[in-house]
Amino acid sequence: MIATYYWLESLTHNPFEIPFQLQVLGWLPALCLCALLYALTGRMALSLILSELCCAFVGLINYFVLQFRASPILPWDLLSWRTGATVAKNYEWTITPKLWLMLGVLFLLVLLATRIRLRLRGARVRILCGAVATATLFLLALVLRTPVLASALGVYEMPFTQDYVYRQNGFFVSFLVNVRYLNVSPPADYSAEAVSAQLKETQDTPIVSPSSPERAPNIIVIMNEALSDLSVIGELPVNEDAMPFLHSLRGAPDMITGDLYVSVLGGNTANTEFEFLTGNTMAFLPAGSVPYQQHVKSVLPALPSQLSALGYQTLSMHPYYATGWNRNTVYRDLGFDHSLWLPDFKGAERLRSYVSDRATYQRIRTEFEKKGDAPLFAFDVTMQNHGGYSDHYSDLELRVQVEDPAVVRQRESVYLSLVRESDDAFRELLDYFTQVSEPTVVLMFGDHQPHMADGFLEKLYGKKTSELTDEERARRYVTPFVLWANYDIAERSDMRISANYLASLLADVTGMQKTAYQRYLSSLWHELPVITANFCIDSNGVFYGSDAMRELSPLLNGYEAIQYNALFG
Repeated sequence: MIATYYWLESLTHNPFEIPFQLQVLGWLPALCLCALLYALTGRMALSLILSELCCAFVGLINYFVLQFRASPILPWDLLSWRTGATVAKNYEWTITPKLWLMLGVLFLLVLLATRIRLRLRGARVRILCGAVATATLFLLALVLRTPVLASALGVYEMPFTQDYVYRQNGFFVSFLVNVRYLNVSPPADYSAEAVSAQLKETQDTPIVSPSSPERAPNIIVIMNEALSDLSVIGELPVNEDAMPFLHSLRGAPDMITGDLYVSVLGGNTANTEFEFLTGNTMAFLPAGSVPYQQHVKSVLPALPSQLSALGYQTLSMHPYYATGWNRNTVYRDLGFDHSLWLPDFKGAERLRSYVSDRATYQRIRTEFEKKGDAPLFAFDVTMQNHGGYSDHYSDLELRVQVEDPAVVRQRESVYLSLVRESDDAFRELLDYFTQVSEPTVVLMFGDHQPHMADGFLEKLYGKKTSELTDEERARRYVTPFVLWANYDIAERSDMRISANYLASLLADVTGMQKTAYQRYLSSLWHELPVITANFCIDSNGVFYGSDAMRELSPLLNGYEAIQYNALFG
């Protein structure tokens, strides 16, 4: 089983770079699984084979999950396996030469296991074997759940990405350490009374000069799947611009554009929308967790319920399965009056296997035209640009192509051509709303950058990904955002903001009355315009990585207490 441990780790990295004491800890779950099976069956060969296959299955799933979303398996992924299964068929499952070699090694390990003839006889011996294995697992989990003990053993716990943590500690150790984050503890010195007092004392400092439309404006928000401008990383070797319309909006009248900083990369879309809709941040929640799955269990103050109380019709639309990320339940708790899902888009235009952006925008126009007198809040979570980006799609013209002979595969060209389709569709949507007489605001932003091959990223960065600084890695957490109105607003073309502040910015532009939480966030933005799960950036542009964020405690402690009160208080 020790060999199986090294087999599993070797799928994704060099296991011998893990400190030896953590390698030993990593052996234990595999050995204990084998011992438990031995206690149940009394046959060593069968126990070895079953435990080897179980570990191999976990290792292979982790390998492909890492390929698809650039993050390993985490404990809370077990809560969202259905969501993962529904999109898995759209990724390219490539078996590389290395993977074939690893499968060959696995076959040899299983073959060797069949040669073992050792058996356990006697109920007492088997019970003892099972008890020792169970106690060992319990003790290991207890040690790794205790920060002081884990630190004493050299466990790495300051992640910029979970992938890095798993490479430092190994799969089993990292997975068990992450279990401790399933529960969120209250901040030090937390009290609901102190939070209430702090919110009452907060004066509103608007992010931009508030607007005063003649009446409550319609609000159209689009969270565009995997929409990103990869030129924030480096110069793109392409034949044409992937987003000419979005780029043309910089500095345009009645337009706010800039960089949106998000907490996720290549997946976990729901976390960006959670930050936008609630004003909460992933910075105070377990790394890699999904609040929709773990923490939103009842009615939660959010933008939809706020707008509903102001007389808005609140509509969400997501042209995919309602159960994804538990949205069908969460959206009700957040205050959406009505939701549209994949079955509501029968006959809609598709690109690859997903409903196109253009089709969802057409549905927005349809809902707008039939809405009646009340203003509309429509929140559109698109699917068109979802990964993976395999080589051939008959319904997608590769208009934007990577012009680099070193890039053999067409994944990047597929992705960039999808972005171009998004750009065209958004232009058509704004063209429509420029003709509308009712005050209307349109906000669009990307939820995260896509997962891209290291070779392509290294061309953009001009260096190996293993040599990147935290600040350079942070460029992978930037997407574009555009906020437009068909009435006078304060223009900005260089704004830097994170997703948790977007609703407060929207409140300034629409002239709506802010909640106390939004007033607090508006004031905080002027000091810390970027707060994500991985880093912060202050108003002077100073970057704080995950290990330096403690320096910002005087600013962050109040926010953490307010968020804890909103989620768990």
